[in-house]
Amino acid sequence: MKKLISVILSATLLMTMTVHAMASNDSISADNQADIINETTPSESSEKNAEERAASNKAIVVIPGVGGSVLRNSSGQACWLWATTNRLNQIACTSTGASVNTITAGTGDYGVLDYYKPLCNMLEDYYGDEYDIVFFPYDWRMSNTTSAAKLAIAINNTYDEVILVAHSMGGLVASKYLANSSINRNKVDKLITLGTPYTGTPHLIYVAETGDFNFILSSIHLDDDIKELVKNFHCTYQLAPTARYNNNYGNYIKYDNIYYSGENARAFYSTRPWAIDESLPDIVKPMFSAATTFHNGLMVSGTHIANGSLVDTYKIVGTGEDTASMIYYYTNNNYNCEYLDVDVNNSGDGTVPLYSASNTQATTASRVYTVANVSHMDLIKDEDVFSRIRAIIDGSSAYSLTNGQDLEAVEVNEKGWIVGADNKRIYIIVDSNSELSITDGNEDTLTIDPSGVYNANGDKVGSIWKIGGNRTKYVMRDDNYSIQVNMSSAEKPALTIEYQNNGYYTHSETYSDIVDPCINVNISEFAGQAVTMTAMSDENMSARTVEIIQPTHTMTAEELAARNA
Repeated sequence: MKKLISVILSATLLMTMTVHAMASNDSISADNQADIINETTPSESSEKNAEERAASNKAIVVIPGVGGSVLRNSSGQACWLWATTNRLNQIACTSTGASVNTITAGTGDYGVLDYYKPLCNMLEDYYGDEYDIVFFPYDWRMSNTTSAAKLAIAINNTYDEVILVAHSMGGLVASKYLANSSINRNKVDKLITLGTPYTGTPHLIYVAETGDFNFILSSIHLDDDIKELVKNFHCTYQLAPTARYNNNYGNYIKYDNIYYSGENARAFYSTRPWAIDESLPDIVKPMFSAATTFHNGLMVSGTHIANGSLVDTYKIVGTGEDTASMIYYYTNNNYNCEYLDVDVNNSGDGTVPLYSASNTQATTASRVYTVANVSHMDLIKDEDVFSRIRAIIDGSSAYSLTNGQDLEAVEVNEKGWIVGADNKRIYIIVDSNSELSITDGNEDTLTIDPSGVYNANGDKVGSIWKIGGNRTKYVMRDDNYSIQVNMSSAEKPALTIEYQNNGYYTHSETYSDIVDPCINVNISEFAGQAVTMTAMSDENMSARTVEIIQPTHTMTAEELAARNA
């Protein structure tokens, strides 16, 4: 029987390699994920015998991303992922990044909610006879420098040759392991990264401002708890945009009318409340400078370890998903800086932009493989991604390169939108306390949950973003929509509809101080750019009045030009 090795890290850094029979590849549906959060327990394990251990000196090591490893308290109870605050808040850290409680990673075969089970099963099915398949859990709250040191213990004491398959922040852990020494590099045959934010991501700033990190926790309204937790995690600062990101992707912060990039942008977000030590006003938390030291440590002889010739590296990048590209701030009535809005483009996987996941190589596409319309978490279960991983491992001419060149370069415009893609978007912005339903052009009611908006076929047709003023922005693909809104609980009964193409706004109208609590809005597809708002006669939306509500403001051509500048 084929075996899977799971690396378990104890509080004393002892590593225990346990072997588990491969379970079936049944996926966990979105409907029952929340129900099983509180029921995940360690699996039975058995030790690999000495003969098998001696004969198997090669491994494929799967390194999960941020939030991908189960975290347990000193009693062995899962704290992450957990659906109640009393357990979840046990993973809190101090303002210096130290864990408040004793927390250990691991004891789950495939990470949180078995997210990495499809990837591990695929690798076991194809390569289990030649390689041990090792899942490497780690405490993702801590510095990736610490996790890289633990990875060295797990690999160097057991294996002569490994292939590293790293998802998201796991690629930073792998990069640090490789940058640390030639001894480590000599162990690694290939590094394959899936959506790794090599140069950081604006999505991290969005998470720090809103707490919108995990759709399961968002569905049970724990965003404020997450916001409070992540501000003291090392990973928050090591995932934030770096100077290298800024130099190759332009501005990603706008405060009032001023754009920020490079070190200026980093200086800006170092002043945000989540980055400041509350006990020492105006003092930036030490994790900020530690993140700079960490990323500098990934450079070997002036070149990033994942871009040079020292390691055979391949980067698989998801594109076509709405991905945060610009974070907006404004000066409020109290003259304080406040989070306002987020802009997106489609040159990313919904979390990590193309330029970061390719480690700034998106325009040359050297050993960079793009997979269209694959989200950040789907990178670890998508069949096309799996075929590319296998081709790289097998050395197939289809994907594994011999001349360092690849023909998958993606062209984007100055706003970061993929040239030639479906770039038309319709924005629906409402008070977050409003009750909203959306019907598409086929007269099907769309499914709305914190992970996105889905049509009757289960296809994602919209993304959802938390923005300032307790508002929610729905970024919808081009179609005819009819929306019904109950604003009886809204703090600010207002609604904005905007059309955007290739990152440029073409129409925007706002309805402020809406008197009628129940309204219906018909929104034409992009070609028409027409909006009709009608008041409803009752909360059941069963009948309309004859009253048509007029917008309080429609942006002029001059205002649109200023906004698009």
